[in-house]
Amino acid sequence: MATALAFSVSPVLAAGGGWNGNGGGALRTTVGADLAAEIRKVSVALRLGWQHETADAARPMTVSFAGAPDNGFTVFAATPQRDSAVLGLAGNAQVAEAVQLYARYDGEMGGGTDNHALTIGLRMTC
Repeated sequence: MATALAFSVSPVLAAGGGWNGNGGGALRTTVGADLAAEIRKVSVALRLGWQHETADAARPMTVSFAGAPDNGFTVFAATPQRDSAVLGLAGNAQVAEAVQLYARYDGEMGGGTDNHALTIGLRMTC
């Protein structure tokens, strides 16, 4: 079983081809732990953490299309929570020499604004 303490800083900038804008950035810090184990041909991983949003959480974003820079508009996106719990669980099983089954759950829970993602798949290599 492997254990690691984790710290990350994730800047998110609002930019894209075809539009211009400001006010859509974020800066998140995460502190937590990663645990991993492998039993026979099955590996599992667990991630627990606390995430803190340090940027303006109100998130109004003023944007305009590149073809019409003088016609801007403001978008009010969903307001993220300032603090949230981060949970991740992943599993990977070798079912044949070149075949693996995998599943992964990632969640962010914080005061009414929750995000959940589940990925399940089959990986085959030649």
